[in-house]
Formats: sequence, structure tokens, C-alpha cells
Amino acid sequence: MTGGLDFVGYRPDQNGYLALRVDPDEVAERMRLTAPKGYMKHELRELLGVNDPTIRYLNETGLLPVVKSRHPISRKSISIVTYQSMAVFLENYVPAKLMAEVWNIHVRSIGNGLIKRDGKVLPLPKGCRGRIFHRNGIQYIVDRQVPGAKCAASIFSNWHNLERTGHGYF
Repeated sequence: MTGGLDFVGYRPDQNGYLALRVDPDEVAERMRLTAPKGYMKHELRELLGVNDPTIRYLNETGLLPVVKSRHPISRKSISIVTYQSMAVFLENYVPAKLMAEVWNIHVRSIGNGLIKRDGKVLPLPKGCRGRIFHRNGIQYIVDRQVPGAKCAASIFSNWHNLERTGHGYF
């Protein structure tokens, strides 16, 4: 890390490495010791209501790009989807699980209902589970079925400011 730190101090009354002063936050950031700022695979599965092959497919198609990070405890290399990438994804797509949670109905009910009414579902390959709808393909259907109600997808458009409260993601 020679020359890599911006804030370096020196204490003349001590010798060797003890005399060196650095900003611990900057060192943690440079060494990637800070917690990952995104979702790990198991969090995505739970949040979107999909399985591992679906997450892999979304990554391969570029809909949910994955970045490498370090696990905050084990320090092992992990792949995460950043909060910003998730926000971009949810601007265009809405998982049936999120709509079901907002309206307090079963995932299958909302998924089957939207498909019956020609809702545009994201085509997934064999082995992938979960239903993800194109936002623009369901906006009209939801507005027509529930007059005066906004599409549940619009509730999730502000994911850039998302913070976990310990009581779920909302």
C-alpha cells in the first residue's frame, strides 16, 4: 500500500511502526474490510422469491450484475448485487413476491391473475423458479383492476435510499 493512503501522520516520540499514524476508516476501505454494500445470494433469493438458477440467469443476462466483495466476518470472497443495481432492476421489473407482500395475498394468486390478464412475465429458462414481471407490462392491468391504486411496483422505485431496519427491507 505504498503511497496508497491519503492521510498519514508521524509521532516523533515513538520508534518504528508505532510512530506511524493512519486513518483507520481509510485503511479499512482500501483493504476492503468494510461490510459489503449490497445483497448476497441468499438475501436475493428471499427478497425476490426466486431460486439460485434464476439469480444466476439474471446475472448472466446482465439484469442483476454481480460484483466481488469480501464477507465482513469470514473475509472470504463473495459476490454481491449492489443496492444501486437492485434499484435499477426494480425500475424495470417487479417480482410477484413483492407485490404479494404489499397487497397481502398469495404469490400464486397475483402471478396467475396477472398472467391471465396478459401481464408481461420475464421468460426464464427451465429449472428457474419465481415470477418476475415487466413493470410496464403490468402497470395498466393493476391500475384497471384496482382504481386509484398505484402499481405495487412503484412502491419499490426508491431503492437507492434503502436501509435495513431489522424488520424486513421496507
